[in-house]
Amino acid sequence: MTEILKPKYTLVLGSAAYTALLAANIYPRAYTLLPAAAINGIGAGLIWTAQGARPHGTTLPIRLSHLRRLTSLIVTVGLPL
Repeated sequence: MTEILKPKYTLVLGSAAYTALLAANIYPRAYTLLPAAAINGIGAGLIWTAQGARPHGTTLPIRLSHLRRLTSLIVTVGLPL
């Protein structure tokens, strides 16, 4: 599914599946909660798959470079920690 919809839209679809469980809790009966829980489980699987397909390593080097600049500024200027 992730290959068809791309990870971004798969995350949106999986998140939308959580609304079924939220709506079922308005009128909590077995015949509303059980199908909603099944839909929620499918949505959770979509989210887990899409999260694994998205590249997450791109923001960490940027954050580390900002931290290095801040550290060098504190050491250069002599600001107390």
